Amino acid sequence: MAADRPDESAPRTDGHAPLLWLAVPLVWGYILAHTLGGALPVWGLAALGLAVGAAALVLTCREGWFVRPVWGFLILTAGVLLAWAYYLVREPSSAPVGDFIPREGEVVLEVGRLFQTNPKYARISGLGTIVTSPAWRPQLAGQAVAFSLWTEGIEEGGILPGALIRARGKIARLDTKPDLNDFEQYLVNSGYPLQLSQGSLLGVERPAGAFRQWCRSVNRRLAGALGEGAVSPDTRALAGVATAMFLGDKAALGREQKETFIASGTMHLFAVSGLHVGIIAGTLALALRLVRVSGPVAAVVGLGLLFFYVQVIGVPPSALRAFLMVAFYWGAQVVRRKPAPFSALLASAVAVLLIDPRQLFGAGFQLSYLIVAALLLYAVPLTEWANARLDPYRLIPLNSLRRWQRFLRWAMRGLNASLAVSATAFIFATPLTVAYFHIFAPGAIFLNLILVPLATGVIVLALVSGVLGLAGAGAVCVWINTLSWAVVWEMWTVVSAAVAVPGGFWQARFAHEWLAPLTTLLLLGSLLVVARRARTRPVVYLLPVVILAPVLVFGVNFAKL
Repeated sequence: MAADRPDESAPRTDGHAPLLWLAVPLVWGYILAHTLGGALPVWGLAALGLAVGAAALVLTCREGWFVRPVWGFLILTAGVLLAWAYYLVREPSSAPVGDFIPREGEVVLEVGRLFQTNPKYARISGLGTIVTSPAWRPQLAGQAVAFSLWTEGIEEGGILPGALIRARGKIARLDTKPDLNDFEQYLVNSGYPLQLSQGSLLGVERPAGAFRQWCRSVNRRLAGALGEGAVSPDTRALAGVATAMFLGDKAALGREQKETFIASGTMHLFAVSGLHVGIIAGTLALALRLVRVSGPVAAVVGLGLLFFYVQVIGVPPSALRAFLMVAFYWGAQVVRRKPAPFSALLASAVAVLLIDPRQLFGAGFQLSYLIVAALLLYAVPLTEWANARLDPYRLIPLNSLRRWQRFLRWAMRGLNASLAVSATAFIFATPLTVAYFHIFAPGAIFLNLILVPLATGVIVLALVSGVLGLAGAGAVCVWINTLSWAVVWEMWTVVSAAVAVPGGFWQARFAHEWLAPLTTLLLLGSLLVVARRARTRPVVYLLPVVILAPVLVFGVNFAKL
């Protein structure tokens, strides 16, 4: 039927993207640099990369069956070598491990990112870069460092990303510790092997810029708007969930709430990422369409408002990555080109890695891009395949269907899409969630079917309440917040009940560390196979399951939560 034919104007989801020629060598170059460090000098890597690239260019003048494969090999090799050199330039080698002894020192740091902490405690923690190093270790200047400091007696108002602070504490290397906890392992994997701890903030050398401080004030006003009408402990707890979900402020969650959401594998709802930015982007697009703003103008206005939101919540890496994905996708409309989601995804990944190479080794980057790629290349075509074969009215013209039949058709398509998205996210995220968070949550497949629509409602209501709050309509915010808290209560009820279901959520660890990256690489490869072959050979949809199942059975150790 015409209704089931592929839409020729729809974005491509077959995995075709020339940017793969840039993204693949960039990733492998970074991996070699992270693993081998400066085994080869930067100038040598750059010269060799340019020479190999020049050889590939010369090869284009030749003819023969061997030209194309050899040219591809040379281009990829040149890209890997140049990426390796670029990583070493952007991320200087840390101080030698062998002679590094933990020691107290005074440093000046440039704050790069702050973690949320409970406002009851006079403490700040985050990530930064050492600007002025202690005299006993001058080579620490320019090194990335994680810090945790007491701030008693110091005004914290200007301590935001971009500020310079002076601090004193114990400087140690995390990557030499034999027993790292999960957070310390996260820091090492993210490129922060140095830690400044057990120390105090001595002063603010340079406060954050005026724009950062203004964004912080807007953030506090939004949090106040979301808390309008919360007068009892129960409503304040519900308001905390909505605030954490919309602003990414996990400090607004209570201890029991955190533990329950972590155990259920749904803590991702409180890290502002693709889900949140996508919902807000869709809401903005709908609002602009209602006021008859469309096309390139709508894309520019929408991106401006989305950029403002990301700045207000503190520019967390996950939100910035999601913003760049939307920016490249909507950017195609600005230049009047056909949107290509997978190309936009690759472009944003390349941009993020060029800006901050360390992100490649963080759990957030890996999960974000792996899951979004899986949704585009696996869930979307799987949904189309299911709709084409499971629609009971596929042989009947749409205008011949009765109203209840149209509703049933729409409901079945929605269920197909929801199941495909939830199952895809579970399959492709499992190796990384087991490796980084030691959680295996098969129950999350069905739990997310309920939670994602509810979370969408909370985020949209929070956006409306926040805008009204900024406009000074606090009385209206109370009504909007009441609706939001009702949805949050439904979420909390569902999550609490799901955690109690036996067998739905497990502690899990790989028997061998190398199984996690190997399984992830195999799943990535399966995406390209599915994208290219699934339309003619639907059996390849089983390939990711065939890869993951034996790893879970033979390579993972499980324990009850």
